[in-house]
Amino acid sequence: MRITGTHFNYYQVCKRKLWLFANGINMELCMEKRVAKMLKLCRKYLNWVQNSVFEGEITEFQLIQLEASAKKFMDPDIDSIIVFSSRSQMFMDKRIIGAERNPIDNFL
Repeated sequence: MRITGTHFNYYQVCKRKLWLFANGINMELCMEKRVAKMLKLCRKYLNWVQNSVFEGEITEFQLIQLEASAKKFMDPDIDSIIVFSSRSQMFMDKRIIGAERNPIDNFL
């Protein structure tokens, strides 16, 4: 087998991706399904802002439900969820530079 830069990169990033790539298994189809599931799940609780970015108010219980549901189909070697929280809405500031993908007008 000829080793390419892609093989080396996958070796550094994720051994599972290297094995899939070396054996000719298409990873993109699996990733697309996971992304679609995550999009549907997050839209259930939050507002979609732009690619892979959601915002909104969520209760602690809803966050636990979201995390539990997401872990069922996430690949922890590739996927991640980052949750930003604030103790008070008074200290939140939102600036958009460039085009706003999905304007939300429900902020007071």
